[in-house]
Amino acid sequence: MMELLNQDSYEVKPDKLIYDSKHPIDVKTIKLKANQGIVKRGTVISLVSPTNDYIVFGTTLTSGQDSSKANGIISDDVDTTSTTGDVTAVVYISGHFNRNELIVAAGHELSLTDEETLRAVGIFLSSSL
Repeated sequence: MMELLNQDSYEVKPDKLIYDSKHPIDVKTIKLKANQGIVKRGTVISLVSPTNDYIVFGTTLTSGQDSSKANGIISDDVDTTSTTGDVTAVVYISGHFNRNELIVAAGHELSLTDEETLRAVGIFLSSSL
């Protein structure tokens, strides 16, 4: 069968999440806690202690959860709504990102302390020009 070589097979839609490649970009796979809805690309996640759950940063902690620190950014949209168990997700664990494109839980904002916490793990933030 003959292919149409002049037809677009896909479309690249660049976003502004990654600021530049000045700092190495690295990813890892995590287990994201279920029932957080659709977690969008660019969402800051945090590791909660002592349960070791990964949740959207700024989410209100529940009983048995002591603290959470921002430590990654979701690389692709993840649907956690229709699962009973944790969901596999890929997160950026280092790189240089646009702070204006980051997403956190509703009613929460990244503080200077949060940005320093991210910087300590290799995630650098800048505002786009």
